[in-house]
Amino acid sequence: MKYILCVICVSAVAILLVSVDAGKEEENMLKQVAEGCINETGATDADVTAMANKELPSTPTAKCFTFCVLKLFNCLTETGDFQQEEFMDLMRMGTDNNTVLTMCDEVSKKCVGTKSPDNDNCETAGLLVKCLDDGAKEAGYEKL
Repeated sequence: MKYILCVICVSAVAILLVSVDAGKEEENMLKQVAEGCINETGATDADVTAMANKELPSTPTAKCFTFCVLKLFNCLTETGDFQQEEFMDLMRMGTDNNTVLTMCDEVSKKCVGTKSPDNDNCETAGLLVKCLDDGAKEAGYEKL
């Protein structure tokens, strides 16, 4: 598979977004960093594994876990607003590849304003991750 990033970051959001196949080490790191979110949302091992493997959240719990992790790293506010600059700051921590960063910036700017119709933050997180993933695919990358 063709993936965009080739580094493993220490933050849970970067783990969510980097495009290398996640192994046990990354999954364990995600569990450590996001332990509060696991407890807050009741996320299962399957939810954490899915996030570590860059799978789109498909269950209500997985979407709430995604919201919590994105909020933890200031990519989403309490009200579900996408903080594109904070997202890019995390991406810059993960890579210094200007081509990748430019694409991420362009893709993520298109996702600003993504919200669920009923302002459900968990649904918003799911829609945001899907927006980022769809944008990366449109830009010629399989996953963001």
